[in-house]
Amino acid sequence: MNNTNRALNRALLLITGAVLLSTGILLVGVAFVPRWSDAWSAAAHWVKDTAASAVSSTTPPQLEASWLYIALPAAALIVSILLLAFIVAQGRGRTSTLLTSKETAAGLPRESGAVEVASAVAESAIGQRLENPKILASYSVSSHRFASGPALKIIAVPAPSSTLSLSAAQLHIEETIRAWDLLIGRELPVLIHFKAGFGPTRISRVH
Repeated sequence: MNNTNRALNRALLLITGAVLLSTGILLVGVAFVPRWSDAWSAAAHWVKDTAASAVSSTTPPQLEASWLYIALPAAALIVSILLLAFIVAQGRGRTSTLLTSKETAAGLPRESGAVEVASAVAESAIGQRLENPKILASYSVSSHRFASGPALKIIAVPAPSSTLSLSAAQLHIEETIRAWDLLIGRELPVLIHFKAGFGPTRISRVH
């Protein structure tokens, strides 16, 4: 369950809309306004001449092609690998099943079958209870499985409306976790990771 910063979402939408609107206006102007068309042609010729000059200046005498033809694809490949590694790292340890129990509500072994708690259920239930813009500007809840067992991870950005925002956010999250523990009848390890803009982060462990 994710609740991203609303201001950040709106800013991203505004920037994207402005870029698309500007592109549309530019295309219409180039198509119907002669001065814009002439300026576009001049800019295109400048870009073409600059690119040709760059290729020419980076072509060694002993080679027939510029080293840019090797450097640029190599740089793109390196960036792609780094992005792929980042994406894979983000999902490392994630699990779709948070908890599997073969015991009854009384703590006795079940004769057959087991009860499973899906990670999506836990993330949704905890996320709904965490929803409070006055305390948390944004948050995310994820489920992970380690060698020692399942665990929850909560990343939260306290609302900047109060000097006690971090303490209030931590108390709010801990109360939410206690309510979840009571609901499932079992305590799970929880890692709370606080983020505060571009400043240092604070990590707090519950249970």
